[in-house]
Amino acid sequence: RRVHGGISSFFVLVIVMSQKSLVYYFITTDKDQQDKPNAFYIPKALNEIKLKDIKSCFPIPGLYHFRFQMRFENSIVWMDVTNDEAVVPAVSGKITAKVSRLSWDGPQEAPKVSSSSASQSQSFSKPTSKSSASNSDDLLSL
Repeated sequence: RRVHGGISSFFVLVIVMSQKSLVYYFITTDKDQQDKPNAFYIPKALNEIKLKDIKSCFPIPGLYHFRFQMRFENSIVWMDVTNDEAVVPAVSGKITAKVSRLSWDGPQEAPKVSSSSASQSQSFSKPTSKSSASNSDDLLSL
């Protein structure tokens, strides 16, 4: 280990690695299982990752809807995140996404909302309990 300018090379490596986060996901329509998720890296710290980062780094082309695990009161729930600028939630230092494929075609970008309706739209839906999260029809809008 060499010391460069008073900082060891090991210390510099740890700082660089901390800016790379692993995101776990499973695609329900592909019969992926939550207990055996897929994963990909995003070159950002965990608490800085936004939906637009997930979309731009997502390894499979297509149009997707993302639902993330989060804590709500004393439970783990699934939260739909639709605002590209929203920081995605993490549970116990880990981002886990339940992904629904909307289309094999097209970019992973959400449709643009006009400025007049943007102030009225919500970024999130009410969370669902983990036990009922497998049913995509059980979400309520805020």
